Amino acid sequence: MSKAMMAAVNLYHDPRYFNKSEERIRQNKLRRERTYRRQITILFTVLAIIFALGVFGGSAIRSNAESEDYTVDYKYYKNVVVGCGESLWTIAEDNISYDHYDDMNAYINEIMSINHISNKNSVTAGAIVTVPYYSGEFK
Repeated sequence: MSKAMMAAVNLYHDPRYFNKSEERIRQNKLRRERTYRRQITILFTVLAIIFALGVFGGSAIRSNAESEDYTVDYKYYKNVVVGCGESLWTIAEDNISYDHYDDMNAYINEIMSINHISNKNSVTAGAIVTVPYYSGEFK
């Protein structure tokens, strides 16, 4: 291509020589390109977020899965007759499972809640107290 032809081509693409219609067409084309790039960026961002949630969510589900040696403990209730000289503390000592309770007071508070007892010392001999316990056997 000759130098004159190259100069003509460069003038053709020079925005200084565009008329209003050509300028409007050029601006619309640039606007469409920017919109397209923005949409592609948003699409890939959303896909990346979905992928990340899938990976982390899947690993969280797998990590919460029970191991093969996991045993299920079932919660049951039994009635205990309070003997002479017994208190909620001694009854709780005989029946507590530390796998399910943080401490003795938590277990005693549950016994009090089940039996509607407001004071630990208000249990008398001969009273029947419902006590929770755990067993691996399904009854």
